[in-house]
Amino acid sequence: MPGESDTPLGSLPLFEGLPREALSELDRACRPHRLAAGETLFRQGDAGDGLYVLDAGRLEVRVQRDGRESAVDALSPPAVLGETALLTGRPRSATIVALEEARLRRLPTVAFADAIDRHPVLLERLHEAMRPRLRRTQLAGVLRDWFGADDADDVLRWQGELPWIEIAGGETLFRQGDAADAVYLLVSGRLRLERDDGDGPRPVGEVAPGECTGETSMLVGSARTATVRALRDARLVRVDPELAERHPSFMARLARVVAERSRRREDGRGRGR
Repeated sequence: MPGESDTPLGSLPLFEGLPREALSELDRACRPHRLAAGETLFRQGDAGDGLYVLDAGRLEVRVQRDGRESAVDALSPPAVLGETALLTGRPRSATIVALEEARLRRLPTVAFADAIDRHPVLLERLHEAMRPRLRRTQLAGVLRDWFGADDADDVLRWQGELPWIEIAGGETLFRQGDAADAVYLLVSGRLRLERDDGDGPRPVGEVAPGECTGETSMLVGSARTATVRALRDARLVRVDPELAERHPSFMARLARVVAERSRRREDGRGRGR
């Protein structure tokens, strides 16, 4: 396999700045690991046995959700993986499969835990490393349902096209009467819709992860018909009209959502938007 030299641990953001002696100890504790194309490194639900460093090859991250396995990320060297199980003490949260022949190093849990005890900054850096991967994992299900994204490359591409919005609990996403400039897909958290018909604001519905908000106003070109606030910290992606119009399947689903909500309102059971 080409490129047999390992990535120096000190060049990885996780280990950057550690004393030379500490890096040497971590290097000595690492164990080489190879995967053939199509081979599985570990499966979702397995016990965590250590942290892995990817030195060569390409890996795909797959998550089982609702009885269906979806690719949510693709990893290229240099990359660190397997950190979630170490941080939480829970089983592996994803399955890792080699897209091509891959070469890795495994740092056993005991050796890494010892390094954290002596260098607590590692724990903070692990949390930082997890955030973008966790966001991609959460986003993958939304992209699959709304855009038909069914592999890691699709997820990465869409993540680059869809701006992330983060709002704290109690903050407002948009207000009743605002111009409709986009539709939003909720990735995590929960939103509440409030409408003021002259007697003060009243709640008229909620938005759960995987659902959208702002779709009616965007489709018909009207002002926002409700104020949307975060009940708790929320992450969303924004879909601008130009992007939405380039994807007929997305627009078709939006139209179905609007029709379904209109029917529910007429039946007196709806959650108004």
